Amino acid sequence: MTRTNKLFTLYIEFDGGSYLAQAAGRSPRDAVIRWAGSTDDLVLVGLDEAFRFTVSTQLADVNRLHAVYGLRNVWAHDFDFGDQLAVFHVIETTT
Repeated sequence: MTRTNKLFTLYIEFDGGSYLAQAAGRSPRDAVIRWAGSTDDLVLVGLDEAFRFTVSTQLADVNRLHAVYGLRNVWAHDFDFGDQLAVFHVIETTT
């Protein structure tokens, strides 16, 4: 059985800003890692390659992206990037 890609919306709060992006993947983790490896929307989103690399290494452990209690199809993870806290939300998006 082949799993198809789903669309996910990524909402990132970091350094006083809020950033939105979308990525497709078989799972929330897969979508985030695909986004982190892409350079297509670096200017649009405003997050540099070092930030994306940290995201991909943070999420290399599948258990780091946690379902948000009480919500369906929403996951979150936070981590330190330099001296700033980055909060990452992933929402499965229907089209």
